[in-house]
Amino acid sequence: SLSSTFKSVLVVDNSAEMLKKTKARVQQEQLKNVHFMLQDYDTLTLDFPADLLVCNMVLHHLPAPAAFFQKAAGLIKPKGKLLLIDLCPHQQDWTRDICGDLWLGFEPDDLDLWASASGFQRGQGAFLGLKNGFQLQLKIFTAHSL
Repeated sequence: SLSSTFKSVLVVDNSAEMLKKTKARVQQEQLKNVHFMLQDYDTLTLDFPADLLVCNMVLHHLPAPAAFFQKAAGLIKPKGKLLLIDLCPHQQDWTRDICGDLWLGFEPDDLDLWASASGFQRGQGAFLGLKNGFQLQLKIFTAHSL
């Protein structure tokens, strides 16, 4: 777990309900170094740069996903990592109404282009097929060094 790898873990979400569920899991696991913040990404600031920023299933909910990478670059320390997990392109339009999706996934090359334009270097990546038919893309990017 991230809790055993890092001195401190900060969980940020704009959903109080999601934070509540995560908090319950953290308490069940008795993790002591996990902290929580109810916040939108676009107004997020940190007291210190992060070693690792995990963005799990967030981009397809954002009105301007390309702008996320510029914001992320300001939150991560030089040579820090961005782990991005999001949907591959799909045609399941119902997700807009049911799940609040603004985007029906992303082309892998678009994510790479947006990341590169914000100073990230692409590392390893993988694709994961889910039982429900959706495909996820997992990508690791490294922030530029100063």
